[in-house]
Amino acid sequence: VLFNGIEYASTKLPYSYLPVLFGIQLTEPVWALFIVGFFAAVVGRRPERVEGWTKKRELIELTILWFIIPFIGFIILRSALYDNFRQILFILPPIFWMAGAAIEKVKRPALQIVLIALVILPGIVDGIRLHPYEYIYYNRFVGGVDGAQGRFELDYWGTSYREAAEYINEIAPANAVMWVEGPSHLFELYARQDLKIFSDHEIERTDHYDYVIATTRYYLDQTSYPNAKIIYKITRGGAVLAVIKNP
Repeated sequence: VLFNGIEYASTKLPYSYLPVLFGIQLTEPVWALFIVGFFAAVVGRRPERVEGWTKKRELIELTILWFIIPFIGFIILRSALYDNFRQILFILPPIFWMAGAAIEKVKRPALQIVLIALVILPGIVDGIRLHPYEYIYYNRFVGGVDGAQGRFELDYWGTSYREAAEYINEIAPANAVMWVEGPSHLFELYARQDLKIFSDHEIERTDHYDYVIATTRYYLDQTSYPNAKIIYKITRGGAVLAVIKNP
């Protein structure tokens, strides 16, 4: 698991793994709103509004049981995690309902609309900029995907191989031969039928490859045919997801 520029075994992640990723993979306003919403729920009791306090208490209890306790538990037990925190996405809802509780404290509808617009703007802007690789998102606390390059996982699903296949389909001559690093099956899904594809998943090899496709995960773009000329890069911002080489 690549975390802050160091590779760890998934069963020996540092205690900072989840706190750091939660801090840099959710949009910037989320945690500020969560803290405000949680604080407002805790101190917002009014004797004359018993029903309202009961609802807030239930919200606090749910947040503690659903998010805070599991979150601390995963850290202390050093649960095996990989590909960031996708295995524990189910604990995230309380973060957002507490953020909603913070927005609810603003009583003027016009101000609520402005606040909501400001809150969702970073996600919309970066979602458009990263499309169709929205899942590699990192916020500006770490410098976006540019700052995450080489330090944190980006395209761990290899989804950029579709774009790589579409580019090869356009430029490769008939019956071209290529070597594909990593998830070659993803490349094959979108590659032309006439292309001859070799990878580590098969025993067969050939003496020459017209093209080499390599993901930047595990630094395969650097270790596979390191002296070959890069003719195409799949990028978002300054982050490189995959490369195509001409050996």
